[in-house]
Amino acid sequence: MKLAHESMAASRGHSPLRIALRLAGAFIATWVILALYWSANPHEPSGKELLLNGIGVPLLLLIGIAAIRKALAPTHRPAVASKTADAHSGAASAVELAATTTAVASTALLDASMRLPAGMTVEAVLAQAGDGKVVGLHSKLQRLDGSKAFAACAASIWHGDFEGGLQALDVDTALSDEQRRAMLLAAETIDELMARHATTPVEPANDAPSAPPFKLRLLLPERWRADAPTIAAWLDRHLQRGHWRPSVEPVTTVFAAHGLAALAALDTLNVELAQQRAPIRHILLACDSSLGQRTVDALDGAGRLFAHNRPDGEVLGEGACALLLAPSTTADATAAPQVQRLATATREASNEPQRDTTLARLLQTAFAQSARAGLNLNACALASDADQRVSHRAEMSDAARQTWPDPDAGSGARCRHLGLANGAGNAALALATVAAAAAHSAQTQQATFAVSVSDAWERGALLVIPPTPL
Repeated sequence: MKLAHESMAASRGHSPLRIALRLAGAFIATWVILALYWSANPHEPSGKELLLNGIGVPLLLLIGIAAIRKALAPTHRPAVASKTADAHSGAASAVELAATTTAVASTALLDASMRLPAGMTVEAVLAQAGDGKVVGLHSKLQRLDGSKAFAACAASIWHGDFEGGLQALDVDTALSDEQRRAMLLAAETIDELMARHATTPVEPANDAPSAPPFKLRLLLPERWRADAPTIAAWLDRHLQRGHWRPSVEPVTTVFAAHGLAALAALDTLNVELAQQRAPIRHILLACDSSLGQRTVDALDGAGRLFAHNRPDGEVLGEGACALLLAPSTTADATAAPQVQRLATATREASNEPQRDTTLARLLQTAFAQSARAGLNLNACALASDADQRVSHRAEMSDAARQTWPDPDAGSGARCRHLGLANGAGNAALALATVAAAAAHSAQTQQATFAVSVSDAWERGALLVIPPTPL
């Protein structure tokens, strides 16, 4: 019976009906052959012969066929299937490079600009994160029970007169309030960046040669996919009205559902720039806003909105951030921080989150793949998009303690969690962590991590290293 069971197992992957037909076919074929044999010979089979030949022979035939197929089949399992099984089992976290073809690629971060609730400069944002300030109650947004919701409004040159800014910039009134707010913040952010790296002549001149146009990638939330063409077209018109020299090429839209997707888009650009020979500068711009009453109602109704009785709910926020990037081989790159490759991981499915070492091992992976040898991490140097959710705080605290066991080094004095004062900025906040890590690395001459924990299970980390000493 054991051999018969093995023959059945060897046929896995086929439907039960097909297996039954094959079994019946083997028995019927055997019986037909035996009947013809016995009819041709003047011999009447005994009951023992009927049992052995009528049942035993078909079984032996099936077992033999199964053994031959098993011997001829490949013995290894596909790597993808094995990896998927490990991920679903939760036995270990799969920490791996986002790509392996150019594992040592790095990109120069020339400049950055932002509009976040914590401020309009990276220095202001880092200061707020260092103070540990958290998002408070919004003046207008309300939960279903009438109480105020925790939400953070982004700083803007228009201050409280967002509507005036929207009218001045001719933002489409058919779009949602969240989309219009994000577009205004995006326009301010990229205008500030362009003002530092381009000019706006009073009378356009075509006689003087100019640098190559900037390439622009716009990161939008996945939920705005249907309105993305309208938003991209508006941003193109806005930049054209600026008459910037060099100019900006038409927008390429990329969708990012959360912060890790934004870091993945940055990593993709990192690989492309490593293969680029021309000194073309790229702008990676992200904007988002969740400050809408419909969003509050939906999250609160689903039990996913942060509140005193829901310490792990989502904290609403908004913002925009733009990174100016160039190949590390260009002349401007020598004095700029270098963004390294992204490492990603899936958290362990454990009932004891305090024992989850995923993030700590992820930081080790991101550090090990650095393009420069001789780096050290003597003290906690990290910028993340973790917010005031209890789970985020615990995870980041554990990761710092595991990475820097020394109480003085891992105390968190140099770690900055931007989500505390900004809420869920998603892609915009993730890019801001890269800008913050770059600013910290340049100031302290120490490599600094940029980390995203905004997704429920996926984690991402990359290392930003300071400019090469002259």
